[in-house]
Amino acid sequence: MELTHEFTVPAHVERAWEVLTDVEQIAPCMPGAELTEVDGDTYHGMVKVKVGPITVQYKGTASFVERDEAARRVVLTAAGRDARGQGNASATVTFRFFFVWPKKFVNMSLMLTSISSTPWFEMISYAGFAR
Repeated sequence: MELTHEFTVPAHVERAWEVLTDVEQIAPCMPGAELTEVDGDTYHGMVKVKVGPITVQYKGTASFVERDEAARRVVLTAAGRDARGQGNASATVTFRFFFVWPKKFVNMSLMLTSISSTPWFEMISYAGFAR
């Protein structure tokens, strides 16, 4: 499953790059995310996701696969295990920074590459019916 989102940033592309590639600085801005440890380029943490009445919490790691400043492209991989032992998930997140006069944009793509969790399937079903 792929989720994409594009947003503008009120800063120079260089500054947006600096902020959005600093996991320790950006993690507190993500609802439900908590960074618990940093080991080099590997980040350990937890994320809690709620869709309607269904909540899941994963504990896992994320790390940079690609950090191409010239192309303004970042790729991270993340993998985690459900805190209640009901499954796991892994994802690849890609950020691409670009400039179209007069605004600066960030395109974010989240590709869920592996889901083995009943709560996730319930959440996806609920989100589909809730629209």
